[in-house]
Amino acid sequence: MFGEEYRITREFPEFFLDYRERLDPNIRWTDRIQSQSGDWSGNVYDFFSRVSAKLTLDLKRPFKTDGLFRIEETPVHESVREALVNCIVNTDYFQSWSIVIEKYIDRIVFANPGSIRIGKSQMLKGGISQPRNRC
Repeated sequence: MFGEEYRITREFPEFFLDYRERLDPNIRWTDRIQSQSGDWSGNVYDFFSRVSAKLTLDLKRPFKTDGLFRIEETPVHESVREALVNCIVNTDYFQSWSIVIEKYIDRIVFANPGSIRIGKSQMLKGGISQPRNRC
């Protein structure tokens, strides 16, 4: 989680984290963060920090206060961060591909390898969790 990418790939050879911003349909991507670029650590924690900031940057922040303090985030901010955390935590890092997150003008797509461990019907009911990567 906190190591350097080149050390992580010794244990997880297919480890790769990829964020692609696709805000202009005429350009392959308008921004990209990927773990093998060499200009940052490439670890899961730093990926979360960088991508979370990018995903929530353009979300609306209506003016709301709680007493004297302004509330800076909405439930949408929390949901986007939760989806990112779930994508990272539930990835099967031994698969032949890894996390890909794509931000479009009108949507965000989270993709990771691995199947639903508890089954689709139980997932839709909620209440039971079976994380793939225990802390």
